Amino acid sequence: MFKKFTLAAVAGFSLVLFACVSPTRTVFFNARLAAEPGSVIEVGQTARLTVVGQNFPEGLRYQWLIDAGGGTCDPQNSADGVTTYQAPTGIGELSEKPVKVTVEFYIDGAKQDEEAITLTIKAPKPLASPSSDSSEASLPPATSPTVEITKSGVFDPRGERLADDTIEGRVSGVDPAKHKILLFTLAGGQWFIQPYTLGSGRFTAIEKNGRFSNTYHVGVKYAALLCKAEWNDPPTQTLVLPLTDENVVAFSTADGIRAPR
Repeated sequence: MFKKFTLAAVAGFSLVLFACVSPTRTVFFNARLAAEPGSVIEVGQTARLTVVGQNFPEGLRYQWLIDAGGGTCDPQNSADGVTTYQAPTGIGELSEKPVKVTVEFYIDGAKQDEEAITLTIKAPKPLASPSSDSSEASLPPATSPTVEITKSGVFDPRGERLADDTIEGRVSGVDPAKHKILLFTLAGGQWFIQPYTLGSGRFTAIEKNGRFSNTYHVGVKYAALLCKAEWNDPPTQTLVLPLTDENVVAFSTADGIRAPR
């Protein structure tokens, strides 16, 4: 997939306030995502994701996001176009589950474009059935904690205003009384906690039926982190979501909803 962006070089001005601006030039670069050892992996395994292509401009940075399916990327923000995807340790009763991983291209904090790859997470092969004289009964697998954004926020790259609606979602596999939600908005290449109050973290409560909702500032992408209730010091502004923190048990992200044309 070809990407493009425009560079403009501005020369310094002289004592007589004469400025010279060179013509802008558009640079095209070709990029795609590759997975090693492949795009099909088992639960709990890893895949190395690499941006491959040519004509990459200087100063390009990469933001790695998991749009659906679970797992983590380490690092989430990089300068060399490489990350390691860690598959979730369980996919419930499914035999396989698709996971969409997106890499966004940034220059000086401004998003240029994005590319995505779909991975397939497969359940491990079942163990052989126990012999008939076994005295131990098999136990059903535990339900993995999950969080889902059911209503995303609106798409607005400026991120300067409070939306007049709410982000909504639901969780499963956990006790709502022992967990809470962290909402984040991505704007200008950084994640901001929602609702945003400078200097203090703000959590969203989970209702008894597993539902949650809250107000937010607009952005281009949104994240919901399912956290342990005792966590009280999350980052309020960050380049990288705190997905590896021991207090985060599950997460999901969703693109902003664009207004119909």
